[in-house]
Amino acid sequence: MVARAWPVLEAAVEAGVGYGWRRAHKHTDTPAEGAIIDKICQAVLCQIAEQFEFDDCSISRDPSGLPAVEKSCDGSCIGSQCRK
Repeated sequence: MVARAWPVLEAAVEAGVGYGWRRAHKHTDTPAEGAIIDKICQAVLCQIAEQFEFDDCSISRDPSGLPAVEKSCDGSCIGSQCRK
């Protein structure tokens, strides 16, 4: 059996965008554009990491089991841990 990856990826991106938007507005009604982009990107990557396993990426788990995305597949630094 093979899962259809596109619907799973689409759902992860949609969930990540919504979560990232809410996270960016958690402590302010007017977050900076860079803060919004950062929170959305982090949340989308975390959602994708929850749904897919990447053999060639550096994705580890923090003590609570959430993904701690350290590097993207191209080697660029992503940074923070996924927190909900």
